Amino acid sequence: MLRTPLDPRCVLRPSTYGFHDDRTASLQLYQDGTWYCYGACHAGGSVFDFASRIWSTGTKGQEFLRLRARLAAELGVR
Repeated sequence: MLRTPLDPRCVLRPSTYGFHDDRTASLQLYQDGTWYCYGACHAGGSVFDFASRIWSTGTKGQEFLRLRARLAAELGVR
């Protein structure tokens, strides 16, 4: 399990980037870079899947290319 300063819960929008209401920690981050929500949404995947849920975009074709570019810009990756 990764330790992070971010709130590891899927909680209310827009105060945090959550997927659903949740009163207890439910989002697990793994060392291999994947994540899983054990709360109401039971969603998981890669950093791309996480970002696509936050930014409400797809992960296929041109949407993926835009998602990848936005992540690179947000993270300062060239």
